[in-house]
Amino acid sequence: MPIMKLVKHRTIFLGLLALLALIYGLNVILEVPAREVAILFFVACFFVASLAFLGLLFSFFRAIIKRWLRRRD
Repeated sequence: MPIMKLVKHRTIFLGLLALLALIYGLNVILEVPAREVAILFFVACFFVASLAFLGLLFSFFRAIIKRWLRRRD
């Protein structure tokens, strides 16, 4: 298995473990109600998804503008 695939899988695994630790810490240690933890989780997911979508749009339009500038020359 190539090293980049291992790094990608390890990063996903560590991210999920960090998310589970955060939820556990909010629920058990700080005794935040599960409903509020779920709301915070979905708001965070929406924030990450919107940033990913904006990054995709930015890179797409950047590639189009670069191509347009190259053709113009």
